[in-house]
Amino acid sequence: MKTKLINQMIILIVHPRSALLLLHLLLIAQVHFGQQQQQQFTRPKGSRHPRYCTRHGDCVGQEICSDRACVDAKPTSKRCTNDQACPNGQGCIMERCWEEDKTSYTCKTTTNCPPQTICRNNLCVHAQPTFSLCKADSMCEKNQACRNGLCWQASTTSSDEFVCKTYNDCPNKWICLLGVCKEGEPTNKRCVSTETCKEMHECVDGLCWKQLRSSRCKQHSDCQTSMVCHKDVCHDAVRTNQQCNQQIHCKPTQYCKNNSCWTLIGTFSCNAHSDCGQNNLCINKACVEAELTGKKCIGDKECGVKQACKDGQCWKIVNDPNSKFCNNHEECNHFEICMKNQCVEGEVTNKACVSKAECNNNEICKQGICVKPRGSSSTNLCKVHDDCDDSMLCMNNECLDAIITERDCSQDSECPDGGCRDTICWKLTDFNAGKPHSSCRKHNDCSGQLICHKGTCQSGKPSDDECNSDLDCPRSHRCKLGLCWEVPDSNCELHSHCDHYSICKNSQCRLAQPYEKKCHNDDHCELGDYCKFEICWNVMSECRVHEECDEQYLCHNGACRQAEPNGEECFNENDCKTNEMCYGELCWQVATLSICKSDADCDAYSVCQRNACILHQPVGNSCTSDRQCPNGDSCKYGICWTNARGA
Repeated sequence: MKTKLINQMIILIVHPRSALLLLHLLLIAQVHFGQQQQQQFTRPKGSRHPRYCTRHGDCVGQEICSDRACVDAKPTSKRCTNDQACPNGQGCIMERCWEEDKTSYTCKTTTNCPPQTICRNNLCVHAQPTFSLCKADSMCEKNQACRNGLCWQASTTSSDEFVCKTYNDCPNKWICLLGVCKEGEPTNKRCVSTETCKEMHECVDGLCWKQLRSSRCKQHSDCQTSMVCHKDVCHDAVRTNQQCNQQIHCKPTQYCKNNSCWTLIGTFSCNAHSDCGQNNLCINKACVEAELTGKKCIGDKECGVKQACKDGQCWKIVNDPNSKFCNNHEECNHFEICMKNQCVEGEVTNKACVSKAECNNNEICKQGICVKPRGSSSTNLCKVHDDCDDSMLCMNNECLDAIITERDCSQDSECPDGGCRDTICWKLTDFNAGKPHSSCRKHNDCSGQLICHKGTCQSGKPSDDECNSDLDCPRSHRCKLGLCWEVPDSNCELHSHCDHYSICKNSQCRLAQPYEKKCHNDDHCELGDYCKFEICWNVMSECRVHEECDEQYLCHNGACRQAEPNGEECFNENDCKTNEMCYGELCWQVATLSICKSDADCDAYSVCQRNACILHQPVGNSCTSDRQCPNGDSCKYGICWTNARGA
């Protein structure tokens, strides 16, 4: 092109009368060459035009110089010292042959695309769910795609979000995620390519970067497109189909942004009724619509099924989103019971059972304990011993089974294991059931809804959180009968006031890991560590959200724990169980090591038995071998541990 224009100018010089035309052509040439240079050496932010290059050093990140243009590339397994050692079309970078990555974001169908993207014009683009159910694309609106049972639509990008292929297309300190520039921050993981980073991370100058998720804000417009401002911090959110002009048009658990109601991802809407609106209750950590019943109350127990006490009044749920149809009690979870073909919350009694025959008329036997409908009156209530059957005592306003002894008495205080009835001491069949402050070593030493806390049996309140041990529960809860139970006082003064896996630090129980070093007090351990059960414990890092933990770790009850996917699909963390995180459309849970040859192959809390890691809890007796531990307990770190399943 340049030679052709020069030849034309030479001809024009021979014909002076064409001077004006010559000047015009010179101006055109100047503009043309300037534009060509700009296109060759710069690339506008948000475009996909390649950068001009003459060598690999002109390109950055995961790019090579191919046909004088920087293109996306990926490493191969072939080693090299220069480009000549690589196949034609490949380049040698960091002693490895790299080839052009022609598959980046290209697709034929949505199934070819990464999570949370859909295929549009043979390109994977960032998308968001519409929450319309589907089985095929034909069931969705135009320009939408069906993915995992929901219709997805391409996300709209704001003025501060650029379309990209790599971070080089984005502003400084931004990364390219799913074809859109997002503000990023570095992790501590080294990388050679984006493929060596965690999903939804990008390799930038040898470090894996992730999206910045904790930007400060005062209003929703301070946050990125798919985030809302919650408690002065930008949080991930999903847009619902509900339209709004102001906050009042959305549910109490949602936020009005850009004329749509948005729901937070991975955060709970409420922890108490006071977190919800005036006509709402906090049920299962979500605000639900409720209405007054006209009955006054002090606590939830004074209200009926699907009711709760708020501001001294019983409120009932109007439309329970979590109600489950049932034909029998076995179809309901945990301590729920089936009433009028609906699973409703039950109330645990203090009476153990094997069958319903051992429970009162309005009770059922579930998980080895009698359960009654919440708010129902019990035929087992009492004020004095004479209110009970002949072979029972009235303890804590409840009639409990007892057996007669040969000891005379005049008052209950003379009968340490029960009470005085008809001038004779009676002993409770289950002593701990009638003695809330009896000493205990594990939860099974206490009966009913009593749990072992600070060495004594104390009343607990069951939650909906499932568990296998205290490790699975929040700090203020303990695990019994497969559920986490809330304890009345979670503060501590001594290490013994905490559960078996925690130590007392600044009057709060903190999860810790033991290691094999004997001690008599904290001074015998490493700086910052603590002595419990005569061995040293290291306090685990605290966290509030999963992003505060290292790679392959999640935030579990305020501590970072190693994680693994459990195979359950999810769109967000609301689809996963409590203490799990949703990542890559899969739910992740705390990792458990299962196969072992010795205790060293298991985590700090497990013992290797029959080539399997079994969760245990320390009981504190010193030992050098299993034979020195009672009741079949195991010796680890120089102390005895008992099976947590039996605790």
